[in-house]
Amino acid sequence: MASPSFSNMFLRNKSLKRHFFLRITLLAFSMSLLLSFIASQSFLHGFDRSRQIHMRSAAKYAALDNDRRSEVLGYHIASSWEATPPAIRNVFASPPTATDRYLKHYEDWWYFAPPKKAYFVMRVATDDSQVRYVSYIKPQRPNSNKFRLQDPMVLIAICGSVAFSLFVLVLFYLSRSYRRPLKHFLGWAQSLELKKLPAQSPDFKFQELNGLANVMLDSMASNANALKRERDFLGYASHELRNPIMTLMSNARLLRKAVPASNAKEQQIQDRISRASSTMKGIIETLLWLNRREDTTLISKPVQLSRLLDEVIDELDYMRDTKEIEFTIDSANATRNLPEGAFRILVTNMVRNALQHTSEGHIHISQTDCSLTVSNPYSPEESTASTGFGLGMLLIQQISDKFGWSIEQTKSSRMFTITARF
Repeated sequence: MASPSFSNMFLRNKSLKRHFFLRITLLAFSMSLLLSFIASQSFLHGFDRSRQIHMRSAAKYAALDNDRRSEVLGYHIASSWEATPPAIRNVFASPPTATDRYLKHYEDWWYFAPPKKAYFVMRVATDDSQVRYVSYIKPQRPNSNKFRLQDPMVLIAICGSVAFSLFVLVLFYLSRSYRRPLKHFLGWAQSLELKKLPAQSPDFKFQELNGLANVMLDSMASNANALKRERDFLGYASHELRNPIMTLMSNARLLRKAVPASNAKEQQIQDRISRASSTMKGIIETLLWLNRREDTTLISKPVQLSRLLDEVIDELDYMRDTKEIEFTIDSANATRNLPEGAFRILVTNMVRNALQHTSEGHIHISQTDCSLTVSNPYSPEESTASTGFGLGMLLIQQISDKFGWSIEQTKSSRMFTITARF
């Protein structure tokens, strides 16, 4: 498992500049090798063609002696294979059978130095259709197999290396000339903030970079406008909800005084109305606080954790009317100084998420003086899907960040668990 993760990390951290430079350098090196190979093969082919022309000329104009053989400028001409020099017959096991058949053999030859010795033989037909075997033995020269700069193969290799080096130098110079505008673009992109967007992007000297900068700036401006609209809507909606909530709370208090509850059921209904009104007031205050740009603090007061948890479960009990869900609650009788509205949002969304993603089974809730854990089963088709909270999780995360709380999510077997530490 370590190897794939290392490979993925390497791919994620790969530099585009280094990747491009290495690929182009590899391409240039391959082209240099290919062209050098073609040049060397062309040289060898030209050498063989020149040798064949000389052999044909020697066979055409040489006059044979009584032994049916002759020698012209080092070329041995014979009318039969048996009349060729013994060294040629020792090297080549059989004579060339076709007309203009050309054979060659090199001894101790490596690419960048002449061979120690070379043997050539060719079957030629004269104008009167007589067969001639023309052979040539390149004599051994002192230090012939040593590296020499004037050797054609060495010159080809040197030219190829010089051309490749010049290409790499030019490529390196070009990459350095591109580095400054790219570095400028990267620094500018990293400095962008939604709250302080510039009116226009700077000039990066290249049309592609300028176009990319304009697209990035337009995208961030669009996101900033959307975020501002959402923030304004949240602020307006929260402010507008304050009046009806305050009216509801006042009427609930008047109802309690004007029409006292005659039985426990009516008392329970009045308590629910008062509690729901207070909850809505706390939620609205929390949303307004999250929407404020200045750093302010919510008032903390003693909160009995187990009682608040029971109230939240009672308010959300309707969500399991059509489901076979049972609660297993393990709560401690603890009291903490907390911002009640923000903490209630956190608890409500944790319990609501468990109810939404559970079809049947047991939801286990564990509450201590510093943590709250909710575990719920999930169906197999949801095992690969996201079990996120949506807007609720966003509020939980923002509240946790504001107050320094932590949120942990774990998934094991067929259970999903979320833990809030405060």
